[in-house]
Amino acid sequence: MSVVQALSATVAWLGQSLGASELLHVLDQSTQSISGLVSAVRAYSRVDETAEAEVDVHEGIENTLTILRHRLGDVTLARDYDRSLPPIRVLANELNQVWTNLLDNAIDAMSGQGRLGIRTSRDSRDGADHLVVEISDDGAGVSQEHLTRVWEPFFSTKGEGKGTGLGLDIVRRIVMERYQGDVEVDSQAGDTKFRVFLPVAIPREEERAAVPS
Repeated sequence: MSVVQALSATVAWLGQSLGASELLHVLDQSTQSISGLVSAVRAYSRVDETAEAEVDVHEGIENTLTILRHRLGDVTLARDYDRSLPPIRVLANELNQVWTNLLDNAIDAMSGQGRLGIRTSRDSRDGADHLVVEISDDGAGVSQEHLTRVWEPFFSTKGEGKGTGLGLDIVRRIVMERYQGDVEVDSQAGDTKFRVFLPVAIPREEERAAVPS
């Protein structure tokens, strides 16, 4: 893939993930050369990746934070990473869509100031070893009335014109349907936590496809 092709592909991918206005801001704020920008964005989007590979979730989270850095404002970032976690077999660009949507929602909830927490750990669920990523914020929270609906396609609490309502549906489908994991949310005013559970031993793609739905 040539530099021009790679740039076009990465810009198109980011446009779908971030929206036109945020994409323009990312590109406008960049002081890197074209080749440097392609390298940085490609690490995030993996546009030329077609096969699953062993991925360190921390790398994907950090690349996502770099892409969303312009949105953080006065938000304080608190990381608590378990660096002993093993890599997992996934398509990195799919998993980065999960981090993008969860982090973007958390940033929106804080309106430019607050504390954004990212914690990774290991847990056992249903007798299987799971990697856990928890993303928390101290924003307004999600009402109990809306908590049961946040995974519905096109449901949004952001107000008219501010969200498609597809972000959390994408998260659910990638984590639960694609990688046989789980996702949970707990929320009250000043304390919202989304937790993503991914099996450490994710079956290979062909093995998952062979399992009847």
